[in-house]
Amino acid sequence: MSPVEDALLLLAIVRRHLRSLRLSLDAAYPEEDWGFTAQQTVEKLLKAWIVVADRRPPRVHDLEDLAALSGQPVDPRLMELADLADLAD
Repeated sequence: MSPVEDALLLLAIVRRHLRSLRLSLDAAYPEEDWGFTAQQTVEKLLKAWIVVADRRPPRVHDLEDLAALSGQPVDPRLMELADLADLAD
């Protein structure tokens, strides 16, 4: 598969996560699940950028590391999602 095709697979996961996040806006939805899904969404998006650059994304979940490897400017507010992922532990 080409890097673009691989990245499109990751973006399909991003779209699925975004659908889940929209459905989880109910106040009764567990906050830790929302935080985990939000972090995963950004993680997969950053990994898609790495793949498009024809590089293999590392098996890490750290958003700061992935942002640096992606070479893309990332809104610092997204880095706060790393703290939300800790709620799922």
